[in-house]
Amino acid sequence: MDHTRISKIITAALIVAAFFAGTYSVDKAAIEQKGYDVGYSAGYKTAWDKATAIVDSASAPIFPQPKDIYSISGKIQSISASGNSLAIEADPVSSNPLSADSKPTIRTVKITPSTKIVKIKVKTPEEIQAMSEQNQTGQPTTPFSEEEITFSQLKQGDVITVTSDKNIKREMEIIALKIELQ
Repeated sequence: MDHTRISKIITAALIVAAFFAGTYSVDKAAIEQKGYDVGYSAGYKTAWDKATAIVDSASAPIFPQPKDIYSISGKIQSISASGNSLAIEADPVSSNPLSADSKPTIRTVKITPSTKIVKIKVKTPEEIQAMSEQNQTGQPTTPFSEEEITFSQLKQGDVITVTSDKNIKREMEIIALKIELQ
């Protein structure tokens, strides 16, 4: 046999051996897992988008939402030292679990000199009974009363309802007309 033919055979054998060694040294499980993760994510997103479209296109709204929102509730996260604002973790403005508005948001509440701050108090059964007896108009009596308080009486962790004269559905900064401490 001539020398060049032997070197070609050896080279071909080395190429075949390298191919098989490369094929079996690759972590097939890692490749399969990555492929699974990519496919799962793509499928999940596609299904989520289809479900959102179905909910949005329903002739009778599955989760009816008001177009405008003028009050929002939430828990006080922080209070400014200057006394002119506070941050609240606002409750979601949508009950549609597929909507981006279905998650709590941090919103800034601006306090002005005209902002009314009240504490909501529950009337005692005796107070309600007395009001019912005095009520000659036939209108139902409310079981709650309001007591004016100051900004300094609000504290972190309090649950409040903020009312504005503007639509605040997606506003991150709210100018408060009224704050009700629960």
